[in-house]
Amino acid sequence: MKAVQISFRQMLVFLKNDMMLAIACVAPVFIGSIFCFGIPRLEGVVTEYFKMKSILKPYYQVFDVFLASITPVFYCFVAAMVILEERDDHITDALYASPLGKGGYLVSRLGIPGLLSFVITEGLLLAFSLIHVSFLTRTFMAMNGVLQGVIFSLMVVTISSNKLEGMAVTKLTSLMMLGVAMPWFLPEKVQYVFWFLPSYWMGKAVWCQENLLVIPAVLLAGVWGYCLVKRGRC
Repeated sequence: MKAVQISFRQMLVFLKNDMMLAIACVAPVFIGSIFCFGIPRLEGVVTEYFKMKSILKPYYQVFDVFLASITPVFYCFVAAMVILEERDDHITDALYASPLGKGGYLVSRLGIPGLLSFVITEGLLLAFSLIHVSFLTRTFMAMNGVLQGVIFSLMVVTISSNKLEGMAVTKLTSLMMLGVAMPWFLPEKVQYVFWFLPSYWMGKAVWCQENLLVIPAVLLAGVWGYCLVKRGRC
């Protein structure tokens, strides 16, 4: 456990020297505040302009589900960039051979950031949600966000050969988040095309107000994670 703590502290030192990654760690707070204060103001402007009762309000839940994914995705993006940088510098091989081991390394690079993002996501949802959600639903949303973030990070690390490629792959893999919006915008028979995305089931759970739909999201996340770790290069 001490080796994991030391390894995580080394990651924090790395972030201190990379301003872009450091900013990514605090960006979710700014995004959450924009969602909370900007979206209702925009709703007021567009409804007045088009003389309609509501335009964005029916989709407030979509913004909340995206908010639940933002922090884990940002934190796991940071973790992926650190892993790729260390792999480029041939540091990971030395860490695998140390008492830290591969398992401890992944805990320090993905486990701890994932746990931190879960706690922060709970706080952001409590502070910036556009609609009221129960504690249980909020917890499920945060948990699913973390699972998505870990999958996102593993995909970037698995597909990319270096940090530069990782930046490009990040833009593609982030499209997986769009699954959360499908229940609001597609007919039910069509939206099941996205059944393989954990994000789709989280969106479906919120849309249907049925927390049991989190189960397929968790199971699919487990399958994604297992396959990526088995095929992975981290």
